[in-house]
Amino acid sequence: MNWKRDKIVGVFVLLMTVLTLNSCTYQDPEVTSFEGMEVIRIENNIAEIDLNFSMDNPNNQKMKLNTAEFEIRVNSTYLGKAVLKDPVILPKNGIHSVKLHMVMEMDKSVAEVAVSLGLAVLMNNINLKVEGEAKGSMGMFSRKFKINHTEHIDWEDLKGLAK
Repeated sequence: MNWKRDKIVGVFVLLMTVLTLNSCTYQDPEVTSFEGMEVIRIENNIAEIDLNFSMDNPNNQKMKLNTAEFEIRVNSTYLGKAVLKDPVILPKNGIHSVKLHMVMEMDKSVAEVAVSLGLAVLMNNINLKVEGEAKGSMGMFSRKFKINHTEHIDWEDLKGLAK
């Protein structure tokens, strides 16, 4: 009977080794482009928004984004901190569009944001910077990764904040 137990333990150790080595190939996803922002509602400097991005998942498995917290800046103006409200599935292998449903605590009122961005809007020189951390999981393995994306955008992508 000891040989059966030894074989079971051996198979278990082998399985755990394979799973551990498989988790080492887990690569961080990356934001490739900003596709727009939809403002659902703004109340008392709290904005409920959908941020639309293209993200590259280089892994052979889909990934579940469980948490995310981003600081959002437009040019040098800090808009606020956005937190992921609902988990999102990022499909495997390649670049995919994702909609991140977030709640953002705005640092300034809508009027203050509009005034500080006025000149940039007129010159169509608007740069969006999203920086923070997200936590994703694939199967039973999860880990945090950094998000740091800057991109030139059009006023059309942000005008929902000024409504």
